[in-house]
Amino acid sequence: MAPAQKRLTCKAMAVLCSISLIDCINATMLNPYVDEFVAHLLNKRRGDPGISIWVSVMVGSYSLCEVLFSPMWGMLAERFGRRPILLLGLAGSAVAPVLFGLANSYPAALAARLIDGFFCGNACVARTYLGELVDAENEARAFGLLGVVFSLGLFVGPILGGTLAHPADWAPGWFDSTIFEGHPFFLSNLIFACLVACIFLLGVVALTETRGPREREESFLASAAEASQAREPNSVGSRRLWHLLTLSSILYGYVAARLNSFVLVSSLPRTMHGLDVSPHQFAYIQTFAALMLALNQVTIYPCLVKRCGAHTSCAIGLLWTIVLTLPVPLLFMTADVEQAVAWRLVPITIWQGLNQLGFGTAFPLIAVLLNKECTRRNRSVVNGWSNSLNALSRGLGPVLAGALMHLGCSLESGELRLGRYLAFYVNLLPASVSHLRCGLLLRNSRVEGSFRFRP
Repeated sequence: MAPAQKRLTCKAMAVLCSISLIDCINATMLNPYVDEFVAHLLNKRRGDPGISIWVSVMVGSYSLCEVLFSPMWGMLAERFGRRPILLLGLAGSAVAPVLFGLANSYPAALAARLIDGFFCGNACVARTYLGELVDAENEARAFGLLGVVFSLGLFVGPILGGTLAHPADWAPGWFDSTIFEGHPFFLSNLIFACLVACIFLLGVVALTETRGPREREESFLASAAEASQAREPNSVGSRRLWHLLTLSSILYGYVAARLNSFVLVSSLPRTMHGLDVSPHQFAYIQTFAALMLALNQVTIYPCLVKRCGAHTSCAIGLLWTIVLTLPVPLLFMTADVEQAVAWRLVPITIWQGLNQLGFGTAFPLIAVLLNKECTRRNRSVVNGWSNSLNALSRGLGPVLAGALMHLGCSLESGELRLGRYLAFYVNLLPASVSHLRCGLLLRNSRVEGSFRFRP
């Protein structure tokens, strides 16, 4: 007998949101100091060209582990249940940052980073768990909140990693002649690990299992006939599911590449006629973007989903980001590079915030549609593959954006410097593909009976 229908509680929602936040913070926390950390471990000077490959390996190893192990976590959640797998992932995520911060050699730090990515691969189980607790009344809002929290990690992570580095320098009275002096990047990792440990304790109290033993056994030992039917290429539901998996993956890569393009272009020094935006100024810009993201979730997002439905709202969100890309060169040109006052950054700050209206609408709805398309038997496995594909595109997107940025700057000549914006416009290709796929899904849903959500 299947367990009784569970209800989504505030405590459970807090744990699920925290897992989503942990995943994003883990991926971005070391960005402000990774080059200095790797140089410290290899006994080289910061900026040495010889460490660039090792920095790339350190950064990419996290996403690589998510790519490889997310499907495994999904299958384990089908076999043993959602709750134990979620708690196991939280426990691992509390230990790995401590090992990373205390590492005295590059192999030790890389091993800790791989362990961190391995355990955070179970973030897909959080979406599965949420999909089994929500109903038509709270589905869109719950997944919207999950998307907001993940996006918050895009600026919480770098702020946490950057501001807490070298504590013995900015607070010598507290940290001088302590372990934090010999390990200048340990403090941020330790605080993060303590946060994860608190979330683990909350999860022990708040999380309940959504699948009974018999249901898990039936899911794990699915008949060959059912498996063959699920793989049937002519199945409309199967085709739509693959459309959604591809759409989710492309969207993650698109957002990651777009953010990296914005950071790279904004960071160009004044000698290259750039804005020379500092890390602290980036934090302010991302804070404003996060506020716009939160505002969208209580204003535009629920009204749009209620009026237009999930497919149409997702397509509108993507189209909004595409349209906002077109005037990018004009926005940067209006910011006077000769001025040192913060007012020069107002145009690009507003632009970055307005983008969140589109991303904050499309992101959660992709998760909603994907969970809606799954059955109770395959939801965790599908979310595992989704997380794997998302991590792959999230890792490749910034690399490709950086390569295009380098190519564009090398092609610039004269007063009209448009090459630096090449990555923005090339990135419109996956955005357009995502928009077309949304349109295809919308057309199919109209034929087969569309569904709407009541936030």
